[in-house]
Amino acid sequence: MALMLSAVLAVGSFTTAAPATAAIAGAGTTSASSIGGTAPAGAVAAIRPLAVPVKAALSGTVYGHTKTGTKPLAGVTVSAWSSTGYGNGVTDAAGKYKLTGLASGNYKISYTQYNTSASLSFVGQFWKNKATEAQANPVAVGTTNLSGYNVTLEQGSSISGKLTMLLNGVSRPATTLLRVTTYFNGSTTGVNHWAYIDAAGNYTISPLAAGSYKLKFGEVGATSGLRGEYYNNATTLAASKAISVGFAQSVTGINAELAGKPNVSLSAYVGGTTTVGSTLTAYAYAQPNTAATTYQWYRNGVAISGATKQNYVLVGGDLGKSMSVKATAAMTGYTSASTTASAWSIIQPGTLTGTKPLITGTNKVGSTLTVKTGAWSSGATLSYRWFRTGQPISGATAPTYKLATADGGTTVTVQVVATKLGYTMKSWTSAAVTIPKL
Repeated sequence: MALMLSAVLAVGSFTTAAPATAAIAGAGTTSASSIGGTAPAGAVAAIRPLAVPVKAALSGTVYGHTKTGTKPLAGVTVSAWSSTGYGNGVTDAAGKYKLTGLASGNYKISYTQYNTSASLSFVGQFWKNKATEAQANPVAVGTTNLSGYNVTLEQGSSISGKLTMLLNGVSRPATTLLRVTTYFNGSTTGVNHWAYIDAAGNYTISPLAAGSYKLKFGEVGATSGLRGEYYNNATTLAASKAISVGFAQSVTGINAELAGKPNVSLSAYVGGTTTVGSTLTAYAYAQPNTAATTYQWYRNGVAISGATKQNYVLVGGDLGKSMSVKATAAMTGYTSASTTASAWSIIQPGTLTGTKPLITGTNKVGSTLTVKTGAWSSGATLSYRWFRTGQPISGATAPTYKLATADGGTTVTVQVVATKLGYTMKSWTSAAVTIPKL
């Protein structure tokens, strides 16, 4: 079907022209307004594709500076972001990277030393040679590819030591403390490090740039748990002792003993299928892991009597309700902790299980037939309905049925229906039994 235009839009001034007429072969005519000026008579319409924004690439090389020299560094994550786009990549064996598909805009770029080829720890940076995102120099990306964005990451230093606490008058590892804050080169703005503290209380912070550091352990002024402090036994940043850290240096022995009663750390979640008859399980994780954990299950926020185990089997009364569990972890010398976790959805009906019923007995008028129901879900209530050639027999609702004269020359079946609170009703129908005529 051809489309013919008797007038088209002209490129140029944007004034409203007289209506143009479009005709489709085999159809009537349709009026259309021109949006672009007056077209010369007899001109042919040109369909111009929409302009596709041009995107650029940014590339460079990342080097690693160690005590033995400077070499290309593989495995460095490079990310660029702006209000108009985002790109990331990883340096190859030659330390090279290339970020593609960047729309025009001002980008900040970060270089992070994850899984580097040198098996050493390097200090990440922002373009160029900046420690924080706020300090980063934006890179203007237009429609032309950019290259030569090379950086050198310095091998990191580390600070390590041992954190202890007084527990019942005895010095013990402060394994419940996770946060150590560093203040670099006189800054009053700290950087939090979620340091792993092992069973002996040992911690390590890395990678760190060379310079002067002050440290804070925990939260100074905390009203519960361990009371934080600055190094060395200081209560203010100004009074704390600075630690000098050289290039690629490991500074050890930065220890602290914290006062206060430690808190037990606790998290929990609920697993399992949210249907009546299924089992929900509370998974609780306490630190120290030797803390004793207890449980209380709730239905719509109300405690369930006797439901104090880690596992809970959903019953009919839970249908349509929200289930949750409160876990409490306690340990001598520690402040106990509690947390509440909920099942992922409200409780749905359970599914009854059973087997197809079997009719036993003599298929003869005057004889009694009996239904064998087989195995069904525990606690299910069974009801019966006998049928003659597909039609219900009045009053025949027992597990047995005495064949009447009317049954001769027909087929007899029985339907078993199982019900249970909180479960979807289930029914099975037996195979038909043929009853001979008298």
